[in-house]
Amino acid sequence: MRISYRGRRGVFPLILLLMILGVPLYAGGGADSTDNYDPKAELENAAALIEEGHLDDAIQALVEIARRDPEQMERVQKIILSIREREKKIYELFDDIKILVPRDDLDPDEKLRLLEDLFNKVKILDSDPTSDTWKNLSYIESGLLQSLDILRREDFFIRGNEKLALLQYKEAVDEYQSGFLNSVFGESQTYEKYRNAGSPEDIEKYLVNPERQKVIFDAYKKNAPQGDIIIEDMESLLNLWKQNSLLLNDLETSAVNAVIVLNPESWDDALAEYLGALKTIADEIQGSIILSENLTNLKLKLYEDLGGTPEEFRYDRIGLFFSGREGMEPEGILFAQESQWENAYLSLFSGMLERVRRPYTDGQVQFNSG
Repeated sequence: MRISYRGRRGVFPLILLLMILGVPLYAGGGADSTDNYDPKAELENAAALIEEGHLDDAIQALVEIARRDPEQMERVQKIILSIREREKKIYELFDDIKILVPRDDLDPDEKLRLLEDLFNKVKILDSDPTSDTWKNLSYIESGLLQSLDILRREDFFIRGNEKLALLQYKEAVDEYQSGFLNSVFGESQTYEKYRNAGSPEDIEKYLVNPERQKVIFDAYKKNAPQGDIIIEDMESLLNLWKQNSLLLNDLETSAVNAVIVLNPESWDDALAEYLGALKTIADEIQGSIILSENLTNLKLKLYEDLGGTPEEFRYDRIGLFFSGREGMEPEGILFAQESQWENAYLSLFSGMLERVRRPYTDGQVQFNSG
C-alpha cells in the first residue's frame, strides 16, 4: 500500500502571492476603514480556527487580513508558523502510519486500533473533512480495512478447512458461515452505512464529491434490499441443512447396518427415512447453489450501478465462503455440503454392494471347501 502525504506544500508561496496581489500600492499601508474592521479580532479568529483544526479556513482568513491591513503582516506570519507546526506534526503522524501498516507482528485488530488512534490524531490537527489530509486518510483506511479483512477471512477458512479434513462437515459449515456473518469485517460496516443512508449526504467518504455520493446512494437503495433478502434466505437454508445434516449422521449407521443384514427385497421399507433425508439435503444444496448464483448476479448489477468501481466487498466475501477461493484446495460451504452427501450415499452404496456380493462370496467359499 503506497502511503504519502503532500500536505499544503504550496501554502506559503500561495499566501505570499495573494498578499502581494492584494496589498494596496500606497504609502503607509494601513487598514481598510470602509467598515468596522477589527484586525485583532480577525487574528484571534484565525488562531481559533487553527486550534479547532480548520486550517484551510484559517489560511483564507489570514490572506484576507494581510490584504486589508498590510501592517498586520508580522502577526500574520507568526500565526502561519503555527500552521506549519501543525503540518509538521501531521507529516510525523503519516510517517508513523507508514511504518505501522506493513507490520506483520501485530494482531489485525490491534493494528487497526493503533492506526485508528493515529487517524484520530491527524483529524484533530486538521478537522476539515474536505481537505486533502482526510482524502489521504480515506484511501489508506480503505486499503487497510481490505487487507485486514483478508487476514480475518483467512482465519475462518483455516478453521473450516481443518474441520473439513476431519470429515466434520457441519462443523466446517459452521466456521464458513461464521465468516460471512461476522461483523468485524470493515466492508460489512461500510455496506451497512451505505445501505442505511437516509440521503446522499450521509455518504461521508465522498463529502467533496456529491455526484459520487448520489451514485452510491442510488445503487445501494436499488440493490441492497434484494441482497439482504438473499442473504437472509441463505442463512435460513443453512440452518435447516445443519439440522438435517445431524439427522443424516444419526440415520447413516442404522441404514448401512440394515442393508447388510436384510435381504434386498426388504431394503425399501428399511431405508425410506434415510433416502428421504438424502433427498432433503440434496434439495437444500441445490437451493444454496441457486441463492449463491443469485447473489453473484446481484453483485454484478450493484457494481454496474456503481459505475464499475466497487465500494465494499460484502457480497464477494459471502460468495467466497460459499464457493471457496480460486487456486485453493476444494473448500467452502457448498463443497462441505456436497462432500457429506456424497460420502453418505457412497457409504450406503458400499453396504448394498457388500450385501449383494455376500451370497456369491459365501457360495465360493463353500464350493472351494467342499
